[in-house]
Amino acid sequence: VVEEREQALYLQNDLELLLPGRQVLLFPASSKRPYQIEAVDNANVVQRAEVLHALARAEPGATVVVSYAEALAEKVVERKSLIGSTLELAVGERLGLDFVQETLESYGYEATDFVYEPGQFAVRGGIIDLYSYSHELPLRLEFLGEEIESIRSFDPGSQLSQKKYERLGIIPTPAHLEKQATRVGILEYISPATLLCIQDLGVALQELDKVYLRAQARHQELRAGKGDIPKMAEPAALYTDSEAFLAQLKDFA
Repeated sequence: VVEEREQALYLQNDLELLLPGRQVLLFPASSKRPYQIEAVDNANVVQRAEVLHALARAEPGATVVVSYAEALAEKVVERKSLIGSTLELAVGERLGLDFVQETLESYGYEATDFVYEPGQFAVRGGIIDLYSYSHELPLRLEFLGEEIESIRSFDPGSQLSQKKYERLGIIPTPAHLEKQATRVGILEYISPATLLCIQDLGVALQELDKVYLRAQARHQELRAGKGDIPKMAEPAALYTDSEAFLAQLKDFA
């Protein structure tokens, strides 16, 4: 955990060079302003979902996550909800194209003619193109009857295949998950065996409280009628402050 996003990006790059056998991921903040949907960065939402999915499936010691306090302030979907809602796909498995399509619709994915952003899928004959939140590139599933014949990622611009998969998991859209699941601080999500390295705990705690206070102020504005969002959650349900973060730290080395 470092102080800001730019430092996190540099550190991620360094660790990728120093630890070639490990997966090094960046966990960013999704939004600059609490309770403002238009301030959400969709690319960061995808990155956050990728990290949660990787942590839910990672072998112990295989993954390093770099982040900063602003990103840790935002709570995430609890682990059991993410794992329980993941659609597992494998080459040779008999799931059926219709079943996969229906599951994607129930997960909040939008049916389109072509996929160009996360949260979309397209069906053509015995093929499903799918842009998942848990993978950087869209995926192409080819069916032979009811059986998945191949799974591969592809470039949405050139349509050229990039990587083959034998097995992978598809998570619901973040919006769908947030409607269904309780949110928790990121430290409640990861294993207590995880080693935490914090550049400056004092600065991190200050930043957590800054985000929390901004959320409280915005929440009060909305409650006073200066804005409107449906089913507005309390700040404590969406954000972690310094006190809660310190309490969670006790479980870790």
